[in-house]
Amino acid sequence: MPVNNYAAYLKSLHSGEAGVIALAKQMNGIAALDDLDAKKVSEKENIRLTGTLRIVKVGYKLLGFISPL
Repeated sequence: MPVNNYAAYLKSLHSGEAGVIALAKQMNGIAALDDLDAKKVSEKENIRLTGTLRIVKVGYKLLGFISPL
């Protein structure tokens, strides 16, 4: 199954960000991105988005290092 729009994303993004966005779009998943240009493309393509800091925060909560508010 081809990854949607990967070549088009490469015109404005690095290969890593382009791959993350293309795969998230294909799998109807969430893109984990911190690059501003990549975030803009993700929002334009209606792809759900999170940043790496949020992933770390969720991980710490799951491990019990951060107490729920």
